[in-house]
Amino acid sequence: MDPEDPKLTNAFVKLHIILKDSKAMGIREKLNPKKLSSDEDLVPTPSFKQNYQAKRKIQPDRLSRYELERLDNIRQNQEFLSSIKLLEDSVEKEDEDKEYDEDVEEMVLSEYRSNLKDMELSEFGGAAKVMNDSIFSAAFHPCTSRLLMAAGDNSGEVGLWIPDSDMGDNDVLLFEPHTKPVVCMAFSRSHPTDLLTLSCDGTLRSTNVKKAVFDEFVSATRINVGFFSSVVSIYDVRCMKESSNKPVSQLLGHSDSISGAYFSPGTGNRVLTSCLDDSIRIYDTSEITHKAPLLTRIKHGMETQPWMSDLAAVWDPKKEDCFVVGSIQQPRRMQVFHEGGQLQHSFQHPKMTKVLSVTLFHPHRNALLGCNARGKMYVFTD
Repeated sequence: MDPEDPKLTNAFVKLHIILKDSKAMGIREKLNPKKLSSDEDLVPTPSFKQNYQAKRKIQPDRLSRYELERLDNIRQNQEFLSSIKLLEDSVEKEDEDKEYDEDVEEMVLSEYRSNLKDMELSEFGGAAKVMNDSIFSAAFHPCTSRLLMAAGDNSGEVGLWIPDSDMGDNDVLLFEPHTKPVVCMAFSRSHPTDLLTLSCDGTLRSTNVKKAVFDEFVSATRINVGFFSSVVSIYDVRCMKESSNKPVSQLLGHSDSISGAYFSPGTGNRVLTSCLDDSIRIYDTSEITHKAPLLTRIKHGMETQPWMSDLAAVWDPKKEDCFVVGSIQQPRRMQVFHEGGQLQHSFQHPKMTKVLSVTLFHPHRNALLGCNARGKMYVFTD
């Protein structure tokens, strides 16, 4: 197994799980994130990145024309990102201590389907070429007043897209914080201006999007990598050791590599898995048993091209029992299913000509994002 293979999405624990578990274990206080020195700041340059790897002190009296233009780009980007005022935007924050209310979450499927049908791809600002390479990960900022989306690609670049914002080129800012594929990313719940990105280069970086500076949060020696070929294992992080860890439960029945596994967003009573045996499965984890019972199996074509991210179904964070996944069918589409296997809605548009292997719902508003191997992103909103 090649640890640098970008297809091994499951080789990295999802960021929101990392942060939630590390908070409970008191790990954050021990990490002491490294603050890069002035000559090591990883700063964005959307138009001038040829000398990005050069880490040297810049003497103001010896700036070249290129360096002056580069610094002007940095200043403009920082001014724009600061003007977004993400901290002032209203963000619906979940109370992790409150008991989950199933009655509130159990929106009837007919109402849910109606909301999905009202979501459309805008002819102006609904699609953009955000990245230069195949997109491997994406994230919505949780604010509800405007859409801010991030994406990470196969080359290690990270892009920010705010439709109709006059930001950068085509409403896009590009950064290069990593040297290998960015396989996972998430905005911090406790600090909404911070974007966390995890890469196959062995680093987890924290970005303050208002200041446009990347800090190294965890180095390669701090990231624990695990890969499960055809079995999903659940571990109790409170009991994990450096070696000889035993799972508290396993999800069996897969006959090929697994491209994704997610707990349901509200209760964690379900686990949604995607497998290259052309199947999506939902397991019952309401009670932790040695072998979690299989509830539903949905046949779904999962095989993609080598340069693409694998398809992986992900839950709608606003709906405990529904999820979205891309499709290899023609015409290209994103499909929303109920955990029972019933198709709720298919999102299609003539602009979507390539497989959307990365898909996700906004955590608070009716918005759905799809990303393809050409670096393009499409957002449906109501």
